[in-house]
Amino acid sequence: MCLPSPPSIDLPDSIRFVDDQDNAVDAILLSGTNGRHLLTSRISKAAAAIVPIIDASGQSVDGAEFTLPILTPATLMLALQSLAPVIERVRSLPKSLLESSDPRLWLLARVATRGGAAEPSRDVNAKSTIRFAHEAAVPNFLANAERLSRSGHLLRHFFDRLNVCPACSSARILIREECRDCRSTDISEEAVIHHLRCAHQAPERDFRDGQELICPKCRAALEHFSVDYDKPGTLTVCNACGHATGEPAIGYLCLDCGSKGDSGLLRTCVIHSYTLTERGRQAVFSTETPPSDAPAWRTQELRSKIRLFLAEHRALAFPVPS
Repeated sequence: MCLPSPPSIDLPDSIRFVDDQDNAVDAILLSGTNGRHLLTSRISKAAAAIVPIIDASGQSVDGAEFTLPILTPATLMLALQSLAPVIERVRSLPKSLLESSDPRLWLLARVATRGGAAEPSRDVNAKSTIRFAHEAAVPNFLANAERLSRSGHLLRHFFDRLNVCPACSSARILIREECRDCRSTDISEEAVIHHLRCAHQAPERDFRDGQELICPKCRAALEHFSVDYDKPGTLTVCNACGHATGEPAIGYLCLDCGSKGDSGLLRTCVIHSYTLTERGRQAVFSTETPPSDAPAWRTQELRSKIRLFLAEHRALAFPVPS
């Protein structure tokens, strides 16, 4: 299927364009800027989420498996050949799944037809700095993935632990050293000078008088290191307010909402990758096991089994247990 309309290029006989949902669609070619928005008007939402997409619109469509900078018969054939394994797996899906209204089934179908795993990748353009290839096609991807992991259809694996903004949950956080008093980042590290005769200690700037070192307490000149003075350590000095401390504060600045504060206020967010389990595979390729984690579904299934058990015993004239 090509949206918004088939391109005016000569195609080999092995490729046929279809324009309605009555025909099986192996792949979707987006050749125009509004093609993505037309998808669900031509095919079901499930099919739009599961069928592989080839992007030739020049707009970098999220969720596309293949992007063509130039659309020609040769580049289109190359894309279809690369997608052949995915297309074959999509063809093997039950027709009812491609008409499902459950996004969890769409997610399982995408994972099952794309190698059995949903792996996150780093993306600085994403607010979370993490992106899944499937999230553009499946609504509420992470929430549904977590529900499917709890129901045993997906197995999750630790990927990373992120610090996120407490105000907007963005992971695009700038961590920085700040003055403990005024929170300015205009700080510098300076040596501490210890005048051995009068025991006065202060940052080197307090001793500096042009090219000479003069003790601000007793006004003696410090000429020889280890004889007149030594440098026992360093201090962090704020150039904005003059506050000096042994260790600077560690603060944060959110690059999305602009909030800032001490780094101890940051929240943590654990990111997982997901792989398909056998139960998840059965839910995709069989119509008998819906991916449900709802207690109501389990209760209904149990009641059906009990009714079947009682019916069989009555039919065989066995005594029915009370």
